[in-house]
Amino acid sequence: MIICKPKPAVQFVLFALLAVTYGISFLLIGYIVQGKQSIWLYGGVLISLIVTFLFTIRVLIGHKSLFIDKGKISVKYLFRTYTFDAQAITSWEEIEIKTFNNQVFKQIDLVLENQKVSFSQQEHTDYDKLLQFLKKIKKQVKGKP
Repeated sequence: MIICKPKPAVQFVLFALLAVTYGISFLLIGYIVQGKQSIWLYGGVLISLIVTFLFTIRVLIGHKSLFIDKGKISVKYLFRTYTFDAQAITSWEEIEIKTFNNQVFKQIDLVLENQKVSFSQQEHTDYDKLLQFLKKIKKQVKGKP
């Protein structure tokens, strides 16, 4: 069984950033409630609330896990789950990008029927097992999947 889910360190950082953005938003709202009102404060509240809202949506939508067991592939998002057969893999591609300090960022783009899912080595567990499974079951497609 292959379980490809977000690493705990990545989850901690994302939720810590969420806590900071919510803290800034509530701090600015507190200043407005106390009566220390100025034009820049209203702008700061508006900007911080928009950033906080968009970041929260990004974290909730972007949280996904992949479960592979006995020829079944399940992609689990926070609020829904999709299940496919292993033959439902239309195409996949491993992308490698060299970063400025000679490290390599690796990502697998997986197309299951009409759904595209991406998993990166730095953010998800069992990346190597997923790559071995994909090489065994279907040949890699170069270019846009």
